[in-house]
Amino acid sequence: MLIDAWYPFMGGGQVHVDSLIKHLKKRHVQVDLFHSPHHHLFIRTLWSLWVIPQVIYRHAKSSYHLIHAHAFLPGIPGKILSVTLGLPVIFTVHGSHLMDQGKTGVKAFVEKLILTQIRYTHQITVTKSFTKYPNENKNISIISNGVDIKEFDNVKIKKNKIFTLLFVGRDHPDKGLKGLKQAFAIIYSKITPAKLRLITNGKMRGRNLVKEYKKAHAFVLPSLAEGQPLTVLEAWAAKLPVVATATAGVKELATPNYDSLIIKPGDQSQLENALIKIRHLPETRRLLMGERGYQKVKAQFTWDKITAKTIALYRRYV
Repeated sequence: MLIDAWYPFMGGGQVHVDSLIKHLKKRHVQVDLFHSPHHHLFIRTLWSLWVIPQVIYRHAKSSYHLIHAHAFLPGIPGKILSVTLGLPVIFTVHGSHLMDQGKTGVKAFVEKLILTQIRYTHQITVTKSFTKYPNENKNISIISNGVDIKEFDNVKIKKNKIFTLLFVGRDHPDKGLKGLKQAFAIIYSKITPAKLRLITNGKMRGRNLVKEYKKAHAFVLPSLAEGQPLTVLEAWAAKLPVVATATAGVKELATPNYDSLIIKPGDQSQLENALIKIRHLPETRRLLMGERGYQKVKAQFTWDKITAKTIALYRRYV
């Protein structure tokens, strides 16, 4: 398993890989994880070259059967190792943010190259929308993110006394955090008493994070671009209604006015109105929206289901 950035850097890709490895091992799939020692782009780039001899050396001892690389940079060493060692390589796309936003430049070129111009044995995408792009890869499966429902069901805790909007994610411009802070400051007097709880850059995980979800009253994700946001699945696992922007992954997950309020990315007015609306919805309506999201996650997005699909794919090539 190859991934460039790793803890303490936290994103959906890291949580996905960590959870997938744990569940693969429960099913007796042995996994060796290779990752960069630091999330800085320069170090990750150097690691993408250094990891090649590392894997070759370990392969001589362990005799690997398959390489599973996770976007972005590991696609390159994954492909080189596949050719060098004669092993199948599966490459998971966790998002195509720059392509989705129609951006240009060096980073956009590299993203498009790695995601669509290198031919892997098989490609996985967490979003159906990625399949619309012209792609050298024809063997593509859609396998989503997952959530461990039991981790959420096992936590019993009271809601905060003050209405709490929760944001969980990286402090990155694509997450729309600046606009969220501005919107909340503008409308604060209209939804008093209320507070905005921000948990950024993976500063909290595990049971403590689950507690924060379950103490909140609603979840908000005002991103400008997303793959399949794991935090939305986590919010639903905690039975929270969701306010989110209509990014690629969110549109495939959410049902507007059923389990979520969906707004246009970057539209500050819609964000403000949605935050006011979610606050003033009757509590029974918010609880119903959260319950609908919970049932959706329980039926479709558990890690047991995701792991079973992944192992079935492995068996096609091993």
